[in-house]
Amino acid sequence: MSRRFVRPSHSPPSRYHPRRGLALTLTHAYHAARPSTRPRSHCVALSDAGAAFAWGRNDMGQLGVGDTRTRAGPTTVTGLKVPISSASTGKSHTVWVGSGGELFACGASKQGCCGPAANKKKETEMTPILVAGLPPVASVSAGGAFSLVIDRAGTLWAFGSSEGGVLGNGSDGAYNKAEGSIKMAYTVQATPTKIHKLADKTMVGCAAGPTHCAAIDDEGRCFTWGGGGYGRLGHREQKDLNVPTELVDIRATAVACGSLYTAALGYPVLRNGVVSSGGQATFYMWGRVRAASQNSWMYPQGEDDLRGWNLGTFACGAAHTVVAADSSVISWGPQCSCGELGYGEGEKKSSSRPKKCDDLEKMVVAQVACGLAHTVMLVDADDPVVAGLPEWTPVQVGISLYKILFHFKALLWESIILAPPPPATPTLLQFYCTPVAQYTLLPRPCVCMPYTIQYW
Repeated sequence: MSRRFVRPSHSPPSRYHPRRGLALTLTHAYHAARPSTRPRSHCVALSDAGAAFAWGRNDMGQLGVGDTRTRAGPTTVTGLKVPISSASTGKSHTVWVGSGGELFACGASKQGCCGPAANKKKETEMTPILVAGLPPVASVSAGGAFSLVIDRAGTLWAFGSSEGGVLGNGSDGAYNKAEGSIKMAYTVQATPTKIHKLADKTMVGCAAGPTHCAAIDDEGRCFTWGGGGYGRLGHREQKDLNVPTELVDIRATAVACGSLYTAALGYPVLRNGVVSSGGQATFYMWGRVRAASQNSWMYPQGEDDLRGWNLGTFACGAAHTVVAADSSVISWGPQCSCGELGYGEGEKKSSSRPKKCDDLEKMVVAQVACGLAHTVMLVDADDPVVAGLPEWTPVQVGISLYKILFHFKALLWESIILAPPPPATPTLLQFYCTPVAQYTLLPRPCVCMPYTIQYW
């Protein structure tokens, strides 16, 4: 997969060291990067009162604010009439979970991403619409042009484009657009449908990559399906799988999908079928984990360099992985070039082996999230390590900077769209984003102080 990024001429140079970033009162941060020929970038944030805000790229109405104009800063999504408890961002669509279990969607609707109520005469839904046909929803994960939903009973549902078999219904939905044509198209399933292979299981977590999926049930069994290139499904072959298939070698507690690989935290299953759950959890990876010149990992293998660490939150970007372990931040990834690993100016930009981010040593991380080629972390604003980081003052591009005040700070490096808040700044509870490597590059972790929020 190409890792070529085109940077606008007004973009400032990369920064490779940790810096103090966006000051937000957050308890969770989520990023979903969807590589495409035309990268998208948008973010959403939720307040503790359930209010929703969105900003960033909006060419398909994915912000849900009623138009397709890019927003520089958090803009209230007034079309959501109920408190929002969680959300997820896809390539060009956004899905929102209401406090009562309702599911809403906005953005690109042609591929079924906005559910059955979308106007079939249009390609976009610029305000959130209700996705009908679901019981109360517990969580959601947006993929490239599809979404996975877990209801409160633990049933897994899917809707959107069937390309790659990501809907888990036994088919990739491919067909010729016209008789004699070699151009392929894929069926659209706008109405959420149960993934029948998992209907008898209670699912507790799911992850959607651009073209592959992973999910975990309440017994820790991990299932993968979708595009199998580079062994990213972990079944010792590169075959695409159109139905969820269990990985018999591990039991997982958490899972994440990169672009061409998958990672999970869990325990090994011994040959006699017993789960070796004593001791510390193992960090497993499979797919194109190392450089393109090295063999892919065709089945889950433990990352040896992380053995002995107490592993916490982790996330996968397109080609990089970041783990919070003990009081350290560890990052690695082949073919990285935008500072997403945060090693610092003059240090190497990529690493096929896990390496500590020295500037963040002894910092306690609440959560880490990775985008296409950037990293965001949530830490306590009073952490002395945060106070010791340099401030990031972004290059202003013709727009006034705004002031934003929160209790927690999001540590970030590489590219991210930062923006002004709405007039009344609420306490934010959660943060979701789909950024791309087109904007300000921060090669070193930094903290963007309240007056350095920027609009593009």
